[in-house]
Amino acid sequence: MSESLIFHQDSPLNAETTLQVLCQHLITPIEHAFHRNHGELLSQEAVPKRINFSCTAKLPFAVANRTFELDDFAEKETLVAVLECAGNRRSGMSLGGAKPEGLQWGPGTICNVEWQGTPLRSILVKLLPAEAIASTEWARNLYLHIISAQSDDQGAFAASLPLNEILSHDCPALLAHAANGAPLPHPHGPRAVLPGKIGARWVKWVSELRISNLPSDAEPMKEDYKIILPPHGDVQAADEQREKLLSAAEPIMRLGVGSAIASPNDGDRVTSDIVARGYAVPTGGRPINRVEMLAVPDDATSTIEGIRDAAAARPASEWQQCDSETSPAAPRELGGATWGWTLWSAALLLPAQSADHTFALVVRASTDAEGQEKTSAFNLRGFGNRSWPVVRGLELLRNAA
Repeated sequence: MSESLIFHQDSPLNAETTLQVLCQHLITPIEHAFHRNHGELLSQEAVPKRINFSCTAKLPFAVANRTFELDDFAEKETLVAVLECAGNRRSGMSLGGAKPEGLQWGPGTICNVEWQGTPLRSILVKLLPAEAIASTEWARNLYLHIISAQSDDQGAFAASLPLNEILSHDCPALLAHAANGAPLPHPHGPRAVLPGKIGARWVKWVSELRISNLPSDAEPMKEDYKIILPPHGDVQAADEQREKLLSAAEPIMRLGVGSAIASPNDGDRVTSDIVARGYAVPTGGRPINRVEMLAVPDDATSTIEGIRDAAAARPASEWQQCDSETSPAAPRELGGATWGWTLWSAALLLPAQSADHTFALVVRASTDAEGQEKTSAFNLRGFGNRSWPVVRGLELLRNAA
């Protein structure tokens, strides 16, 4: 295991990587990828060598159940995409002192990897009759279930997404066997790669693909990975009404634009030539086109929300644009969109009065279609924290001002 891992749980294995290490690499070495598990790792022997294909939907043509191996398909593609847990940055959420449920993940449950595998669309093209591919109108309102060999007393771990997204390249999904040019280590796969979807949908150790009229009712789709907002800000009421709120909520599939600050850290004493660094995450296949940062006064009475409000009130001209290194777009065969993160950096331009008080650093990112939200709504499970990241209590060394 990498020494850069921060362990939240030993059994099952759940660990994230420090940002200082993550942000050294545009493409994350697989040994620095985070570990997110809901149960014990499958043994090497239990990882499926063959995958079942079935269809429970009523279709206007016959579909045969099949069993296949990935080696049965010659077509392989390479795609750079971010894998991010929906609970990334959970520890930064709070409401009236209350913290969300679950492992208190920092900003390191994320990695940006060059995945290699067989496109899911290519698999379906081979498994379905030719008439099914000539026109995909039949696929409207159908779902593709991706089912793991891993299971517990709640059933198999699984996910589903609209079948049309796969057939149309809206989600250029792979069944990946390799990462960064080497076979995927057992704890990470083989797995589904679903660019733009939350990590819980990237099912590991796939044992079955199934076409269905209905979305998956697996526990990660039905009972978890949903936004549960406390009614009127009442966390206790949300807990008491959990079943009703869960039933009404839709499963989380995607996250908005996000970012994080790798350095400096809270409370650092910095020099005037400080270089700030971090990552920014796109959404919808559109690359990050702007990352900005701003220094604002910070004192003991400030709240993080107050700091964000103060930054939002400053004119756009005061925000400093950061340099950035963006991931390559997907190949044309997979739609050509950008699914990887951007690493950003900038020498921070500090106002002269910064030596007189502590200050905070605020960052925000955007694509050409969507900006990062200033504050994400607190929710019971702490999913989808896309708030502007803030580093607090920075002190400028006086002899360096």
